[in-house]
Formats: sequence, C-alpha cells, structure tokens
Amino acid sequence: MGCIRTAVSLESLGLAPREGIELARRLGLDGVELATDGGDFAPETLSLTGRRHLLKFLADRRVAVAALNADARNLDDVEQFAGRFRAVVDLAIGLHTAGIELRIGEVPPEESTDERDALLWIAREIGSYAANYAAWIAVRTPPQEPERLKEFIEAAGSEAIRVSYDPAAQVAAGLDAVAGVFELGRVIEYVRANDVVRHDDGNCEEVPLGTGTVPYERLVNALDEHNYGGFYAIGVTGADAADELANALEVLRVF
Repeated sequence: MGCIRTAVSLESLGLAPREGIELARRLGLDGVELATDGGDFAPETLSLTGRRHLLKFLADRRVAVAALNADARNLDDVEQFAGRFRAVVDLAIGLHTAGIELRIGEVPPEESTDERDALLWIAREIGSYAANYAAWIAVRTPPQEPERLKEFIEAAGSEAIRVSYDPAAQVAAGLDAVAGVFELGRVIEYVRANDVVRHDDGNCEEVPLGTGTVPYERLVNALDEHNYGGFYAIGVTGADAADELANALEVLRVF
C-alpha cells in the first residue's frame, strides 16, 4: 500500500485561510480543499492577482489545492448554476488542481422526471466543459444506495463526472461503506475522511475521524484494491481543529 495523501477542508477548520494553510503545513498534510460557494475562494471574489498570491503562499509551504467544492442543492436556476460552475472549473485550472467536488444531495428516482432531468442536464453541461480541460467533477455520495449514484453518472455519459466517496454518509444510511467502494470503485476520484455514529434509533451524529463506526482499515484496503491514489479529505467537526486534525492523521497514517 502506498502512502496516503491527506487534505483538509479549509472551511471546516474555522480559521482564517492563511492560518488554516499554515496548520496544514505544520501537520504535514498534502493539500487543502477550498469552498467556492462564497467567501474568499468564490471565483467572483478571488482575482487573478489573488490567485497568484494564493498559489505562491501554498507553494512556499508545499501544500497543494486538493480540490475545490461546490453545491448544487436547492437550485433555482440550473442555467445560471451551469454558467457559474464554468467559472469554478476555470478557477480550479488556475489553481493547478483538476478536481472539483460537487454536492447534489440524494439522486432523484427515475419517476421524478423534472428534478432528475435538471440534474442530468447540469451534469452533462458541466461535464462537457470540464472534459475540455481534463478536469474532473466528483459528485459526493449522499446517504442512499450507491447504485443510484452509479446509474446517474452512467446516464450523464461524461468521463469527467466521477465520485467523491463519503463513507460516513453510507454508514448514516445504514449501508455497508466497504461494499460501496466495490460498487463504485472504478469511478471514485476523491474520498471524504469523515466519521459518524449511527444510534439504534437511526439517528446519526458526526464525530471526529476514528471515534465513530466507519471501518477505516477495511475501507482503505478496499480502495487500495481499486488502485485509489487520490486524496483523503478530512473534515473537522469540533472547536479544537488542531488536535482533531492531528488525531485524524494518526488514524489514516496507520494504514
């Protein structure tokens, strides 16, 4: 098994961006994930000069941009979203990353024609644009059967549309997180390193990595069987970001 590549969601740290990048450097992470739905890293906010300064700041600390992320849930205007997402792809290329994680929520069943058709239209539009730049868009697995997302991606028909695998979401839905890797393995491009406790009543609680019920040793082994070489992106859940992140790294670096 090769060395695991680790990243952290900068937004989840609750720190100023430069402080978060410094923390990532100090703990030896390989990358950071940047949120683009507002704030410092929205494409309409981060100027060309700002992008150059950010790249230099990252390069001086040997920290990469693991991926950007965007949210397509609760959309009012799909054409407007597709247009803005093209700017997110341009931002990703400018920041020397090929990847964008996209949240769409649960995949609608086939009988939900309008909602499903709208999401498929978006996937095809942005997938075509991303493919022009050899970029990928990884749809985050929602808390539902992975077969549903696999069918959706196949229907989108774009090699640029991939999967961001969230094992905690699978556990939250009462599913086998390892079995999901074998279902989606070929198209997994990004992995969320989150954890969760699912209580007997079905309620779930997000917890720091390594303290929940996601079977990380089996999960990493399954991903390794599929030759996964991408990032494991850690999301911090509590107020003590540095300690939680350091502990999460200890868990992942065992494998």
